[in-house]
Parts: sequence; structure tokens; C-alpha cells
Amino acid sequence: MGSKIKSPIELMVGMMRILDMKVGVPENLITYQKLLGQMLLYPPNVAGWPSGRSWIDSSTLLLRMQMPQIWTGLRRSI
Repeated sequence: MGSKIKSPIELMVGMMRILDMKVGVPENLITYQKLLGQMLLYPPNVAGWPSGRSWIDSSTLLLRMQMPQIWTGLRRSI
């Protein structure tokens, strides 16, 4: 049985809920969406976004691991 890989939006919303974050600068969220490859309301085609492992590559994996530290101020921003 495989594990579910969250889409970038699912990941960001989940972290915001856990950290009880408020959106101070909406442009910052858009930047993270672009870097992770999923712009909300802008699917790549009529079929929507891919799922599963297609969200993970060498650059997005590193950013996914660093985001909690960046968002809590424990690490410098991108």
C-alpha cells in the first residue's frame, strides 16, 4: 500500500492550519505555489493537476522539507 503525496496546495493549507498561520502577504503564498508547481485556480489543462509522485522532484522535495522552518522563522526565506 502506498503513501499519499500531498499536492502543494494540500501541503501549504495543512501547514498553515497546524501552525495557526494568518496570511500576512498573499504574494508570498503565490511564490511558494509557483515554486512547488501548483498555482491555485490555474490548472495545466482541462484534466486538472497530476497526482502522486509527479509533485516530487529534487527541487520541490528540498523546499517541502524546508518550508516549516522557513514559515516558523527558524530558517531564512528562499
